[in-house]
Amino acid sequence: MKRGHLKKRIGSLLLALAMIVTSFPVLSTEVQAVEAKTSGTGPSVTAFAEKDQLMTVFKPDKNGNSDTIGKLAFGKNEGNEVQNWYILGKDEGVDGANTVLFAAGPIETNQMFNTQSDQTYTPAANTGYTDTSSVTVYANHYGASMIYMDLDAIAKVSYYFAEAEQGLMNETTVKTNDPKNNVDYTTTTKLYALTTDDSGSSYIKAGSSDQIVLAREKYWNSGSAFWLRAPVTSHGSSMFLASPNRNVYTSLVNLTNAEVPAFSLNLSSVLFASAAEASSSETAVAETIADGKAMTLRLDGTGKAIGTVIYNEAAGKIEAQKDANATGTVSLVVQGNDGTNDWYYSVQAGETTVVTEEQIKTACSLSGEIDLADCKIWLETPAENGRVAYATKMAKTKKTIDAVALTGVKPAGGSAFPVKASCGTEGVDANSLAVTYTAKDTSGAATGTAEWNTAYQAGLTLAAVDLGSTVYVFGDSVSVTVDGETAQNVKLNDDGILTVTKDFTTAKRKITGISAPTVPSSNVFADYYTAENVLSNTNRELGKTAMLTLEGSTSPNTVNVDVAWTLVNGGSAAYNAAPGAGNTFRWTIAAVPIKEYDASGCTGYDTEAGTISGTVTISNKAATPVTITGDNQTLNFDGSTIDVSKYFTIDTNAGIRSYSLVQDTGVTGEGNLSGAVLTVTKPGVFQVKLTTAANGNYAAGEKTITLTVNYSSGAVTLAPGKTVVRECEGFICIFQIIIAKGVDKIWQSTG
Repeated sequence: MKRGHLKKRIGSLLLALAMIVTSFPVLSTEVQAVEAKTSGTGPSVTAFAEKDQLMTVFKPDKNGNSDTIGKLAFGKNEGNEVQNWYILGKDEGVDGANTVLFAAGPIETNQMFNTQSDQTYTPAANTGYTDTSSVTVYANHYGASMIYMDLDAIAKVSYYFAEAEQGLMNETTVKTNDPKNNVDYTTTTKLYALTTDDSGSSYIKAGSSDQIVLAREKYWNSGSAFWLRAPVTSHGSSMFLASPNRNVYTSLVNLTNAEVPAFSLNLSSVLFASAAEASSSETAVAETIADGKAMTLRLDGTGKAIGTVIYNEAAGKIEAQKDANATGTVSLVVQGNDGTNDWYYSVQAGETTVVTEEQIKTACSLSGEIDLADCKIWLETPAENGRVAYATKMAKTKKTIDAVALTGVKPAGGSAFPVKASCGTEGVDANSLAVTYTAKDTSGAATGTAEWNTAYQAGLTLAAVDLGSTVYVFGDSVSVTVDGETAQNVKLNDDGILTVTKDFTTAKRKITGISAPTVPSSNVFADYYTAENVLSNTNRELGKTAMLTLEGSTSPNTVNVDVAWTLVNGGSAAYNAAPGAGNTFRWTIAAVPIKEYDASGCTGYDTEAGTISGTVTISNKAATPVTITGDNQTLNFDGSTIDVSKYFTIDTNAGIRSYSLVQDTGVTGEGNLSGAVLTVTKPGVFQVKLTTAANGNYAAGEKTITLTVNYSSGAVTLAPGKTVVRECEGFICIFQIIIAKGVDKIWQSTG
């Protein structure tokens, strides 16, 4: 569509621009896309790029090079061919999500920059000029050039860019030098020419601040020479050109060269770009995507009727369904990579369309295995010109949940019932984990605090999540564990909701401490007992109950339980009732009173018998002392024997009595003691000790008194056989009276 006469072509463009009407058909291509997962072998970024990748992945470095070169098909050129553009990344000088596009070939050819004469230029306000009425500029002034007007018109004419495409083109403000007036001025258009630093350079620049450097070897190494907007400051009729063969060089403005512009693409409504093509017939299309093939935009068509597509991961198949309200053809597109080449598969979608991995492998002649979870999958309807599409990301990966693990459900005695379960299973809706409880014995709702050792039923109604890109469903035979235990009842309802019930019995309340029954102070009985009554009810010194301390803060915190006492002397020895003797006793809490509690951690717990016991050794009360008193005596010896017992006062509880003479210092008397009778053979001092044996609970006793027996100095009544001892003038005289029948005779002997 080349038009030879410059004025005629520009006039045609302006006329076409003026004839644009609001009835221009809006492109109807709509897409539903899904990425099941990002791992594995997905499409190359040069064949499928998300919005953020369009802004970041393809950006050249400061030397004008990029390891990843991407192209986008957008609009048409003068020959009615799809125009391809290099993707250059986000322009920070332009608001919103955007990426800069640089034409990969001329959009126009044989375009004169300007006539050689000076031009009258009327600048817009705030563009760098102080006088905005008009100003005379050189022929190489970009703002007054035919190139500037032509690019501005092209961006607004539907022949080049459809209405939907025009709406995606941002205006960009760039700065250019006016050498005649020594002014740096700005222009704001959608399409703009690039600039350069100087003649001979192998770099040109794009972007609102000329910040994007493009190396010739990467971005303009073929095709025709094209106009730049940078003027030659030393010659008002010369401009810079970019030539694949000559780098940057100068040219007179009245010569014809190509137009290779750049613009900022608005990405706010873009979902992704793809080099795949949708099938336009009932025949499936499957192709390998050639390296360097330009991608096509898919825009956000939220609210438009297309259909639904689900990747059933468990079955390894894609399930697509055209919306009943969709207009035009709806096509299913699957795009992937076999590890070497990008490929795509597309087929029209009907009321129900199923595509398997095997179908795609066969159609695309793929020898290796493919994983649909690594692919990009969507639905779309073809656009009017196939250059742009409206899309909604509604396609889903369908994943089946075959097992659910719930935790935090089992109630604990003395604690509040859990209100929400925890679930580590992918795909279960976190908002559906509420738990309700029913008391098994009453079938009533259980709320508040759970009792110990009580049966409850927990109930849950679980839903699977729909994440937009992935939809989860419960399998027909899904299993559910609740706190590690299999749920009794799992029901998958028609609406896909899972009803789960699980019975629990709360643990027994733990006994955390035991206060043993009371025993006598210092483990010594205060009373005396016999074998018959030591363990009888009359013994009030052995406590009848033990106190148990229970876990938690729920009242009661303690409970008293009865104990039974038994004698457990070593060797099964009988009770030793002797005062001071020790006996070992065992107290035992029977199994029945504590069967509702958990006594497993208690000292003395018998796991087989279910009892708790402890032992204590208790000594009998010491023997009661007896009271024995006695007074010292002074006696005159008259020869008679002396009954020493009458000089002692003896406790009636005392045991057997025995008397003895104590031989000790100070003892001067002589004699012998028989029982309690003292026979003195020599008057003097005697010490007499009374000893009483222990008597039952009474202790042995003793008392020693002193008897002083003096010689008799008075008259003595003589009696037959009586011996009288006297001291006679320094001699001891012993007299014995013998009275014989009919004869009175006195024998006298001297000592």
